[in-house]
Amino acid sequence: MADQKYQVPRRTFVWLLIAQTFLLLPHLIRYPTLVVPIWLIASGWRIMIYRARWSHPSTWVKATLIVFGVAAVAAQGFGYFSLDTSVAVLLVAFLLKFIEMRTRRDVLVVIYLGYFVIVTWLLMDQTMLAGAYLIISLLLVTTCLVTLHVDKDTGDWHFPLVFSAKALAVSVPIMVVGFMVFPRLDPFWSVPIQGKNGGVTGISDSMSPGNISQLAQSDRLAFRVEFDGEAPAMRERYWRAIVLSRFDGKTWHPLDEIGLPQPPLDDIVKPDAALPQGYRIVMEPHQEKWLFTLPGTISIDTKAHFQRDFTLRSLVPIFQKKSLRYEWLPGAQLGTEIYRYHHRENLFVPEGFNPRALALAEQMVQQSSSVEDYMSRVEGFFRQNAFTYTLSPGELGRNSIDEFLFDGQRGFCEHYASAYVVLMRAAGVPARVVTGYLGGEKNSYENYLSVRQMDAHAWTEVWVDGKGWVRVDPTGFVAPDRIEYGSQAALSGDENFLSGSPFSSRHYEGLSWLSAIEQRYEQLNYLWVTQVLSFHSDTQKNTLKRLLGDVSPQRIALFVMGVFISVTGLVFIVLYLRQLPPPLPPVEREYQRLLKRLSREGFDKDVGEGPMDFAARVTEAYPNRADIKGVFECYRDLAYRPHISEEVFKKNLDVFSKTIRALKF
Repeated sequence: MADQKYQVPRRTFVWLLIAQTFLLLPHLIRYPTLVVPIWLIASGWRIMIYRARWSHPSTWVKATLIVFGVAAVAAQGFGYFSLDTSVAVLLVAFLLKFIEMRTRRDVLVVIYLGYFVIVTWLLMDQTMLAGAYLIISLLLVTTCLVTLHVDKDTGDWHFPLVFSAKALAVSVPIMVVGFMVFPRLDPFWSVPIQGKNGGVTGISDSMSPGNISQLAQSDRLAFRVEFDGEAPAMRERYWRAIVLSRFDGKTWHPLDEIGLPQPPLDDIVKPDAALPQGYRIVMEPHQEKWLFTLPGTISIDTKAHFQRDFTLRSLVPIFQKKSLRYEWLPGAQLGTEIYRYHHRENLFVPEGFNPRALALAEQMVQQSSSVEDYMSRVEGFFRQNAFTYTLSPGELGRNSIDEFLFDGQRGFCEHYASAYVVLMRAAGVPARVVTGYLGGEKNSYENYLSVRQMDAHAWTEVWVDGKGWVRVDPTGFVAPDRIEYGSQAALSGDENFLSGSPFSSRHYEGLSWLSAIEQRYEQLNYLWVTQVLSFHSDTQKNTLKRLLGDVSPQRIALFVMGVFISVTGLVFIVLYLRQLPPPLPPVEREYQRLLKRLSREGFDKDVGEGPMDFAARVTEAYPNRADIKGVFECYRDLAYRPHISEEVFKKNLDVFSKTIRALKF
């Protein structure tokens, strides 16, 4: 019967509503059609129960709500055993349990479910803002827990919040130490999670006309890169990702190199007097295995491997922000001898496509004396005709290369790269398309470059005997600003540039403060990623070695115990000092000294007895001692006389103190 009459404390109920609202807000972005209706039903029903308008749901009603919740999860279109499904089920349980609360135990279950709901957002977002959201959520849920364990008359409404904040603040040092010494495992948010809206924006493993130009509509971050020394010039920032060698007349695809051995590092020829330069890339999750490297990268992460086309692949898809260190040789030669497989595939031109382009190639071959001469003639063709670099080239038909070269002459980087490779292959010169990114914007507050989707680019590599795979970027023939100054300089006048990012600060170049805020925020996010999210086992070992010297289990245990004892001792000291009475004012301190002297003579002040009444009682025993009455009058003037200057007060206090010391009995 006691359970049936249990009423959730008013303060607990209000804080539960606040915490629940805050916990669900970010999930509205990912699960709007799931969270909103169940949230409205659960919170509305609970409020009506609290106001004694409705009763608790019956068994049949609860069963109906469960069926409705399961159907809502199924309607989202997630896989049966996906993490999205698991998170959605947890959210439904968290909301429906809110209606069912009948006992104190039920309230505790809702609170504990709230702790689990907090961490689910880390599956979708690991930015600094997500970290701030986690801390605030933790504070609110802990506040709910505190309200359940304190008397309803203890403090005001914000007392549980302040108490929780203090408790969490005390735990911060222990949390930091645990973060530093606990064995580094792959975080749970590194597992794949993909919603019904598909993957994230980024380059793909195929290229058709218009693919890359679509990416120029977004300023979403692709990766950040930090160099140990000076960053290379803009025209050297070619970030290779995918090599496309197979062409079916419209779409380019990579070769299938599964099972083929990695190329020997001898295939990367070191230039004379070139020294390796280090750099670190912090990648955004793109749910694929390809990585981004400068040409000539020679030192790679152990969890990645080279392809025979000198691109780099991760052993597992990139589902979380990932920090990787590399070394590269500026100006290195890629390849000493072309593989037979690559030679055949990189000469293939599909039959029945683009006859005018093939005829042009045949004509220029007859006029050329060497491969270099032929390449110069192809470059001259692009420079001498009225080609336009644009994000809106128009639709192309079956013979897309012909239509681009001879009819529209309008295109983006993929059009120029595709046409150039076909012209090379038609002349018997092995060539291939490379996709990745070109450029990088320097952060004003930190030494790193930000590479965005708008920097996506396609260029070509041509095999030249004795030189290996030589990079040729035909986009530079018609739009040199794209190569020298970046995508924004070349495309800022195009109406489609960043059309998918209407709130980008690049639309408001006149507002320098807006760009400064964005760069400062990105700097903090970069530090968050590199110092917190990328705190892996190697970083942990180096940090502990700097702190402890030789790292051993005994030293780590002593370090943890030392921090724990220090924190505990500090808490006890603070609590002890808070219990001490406040220090007395100088006048009262001297008065207490007077009372102690009189107490030794047998005169104890009664409770509630005023100073002058006590003085009268003492002077009855010493009728001829005017100095005793005078010292009490001095105290009265100091303690109760208003509008006395500070100088006079100090002088009278000095007299009062000397008079007390001069008293003799």
